Amino acid sequence: MATELYEKIIRFSDALEAEGYHEWSQMLSDSIEYGSTGSEILMASRFHLINLLESDEIVEPSLRIQARGLLKSIDGLIH
Repeated sequence: MATELYEKIIRFSDALEAEGYHEWSQMLSDSIEYGSTGSEILMASRFHLINLLESDEIVEPSLRIQARGLLKSIDGLIH
């Protein structure tokens, strides 16, 4: 399940990049690329997704929906 979630995070990061949100995309990509354990990857990704959702920078409803879905999936794994 975690591998599938990593793939979803990567696809979301790609979607952010395609919409011009390079910094957000890079933060999520780095979470996966530089995380040394599964827990570290999930917690870093969770941290960035929470910050993204609290930000006013990303207003596209589809991106916000995807971010909430990823956050919910991560929370389901860690709680």
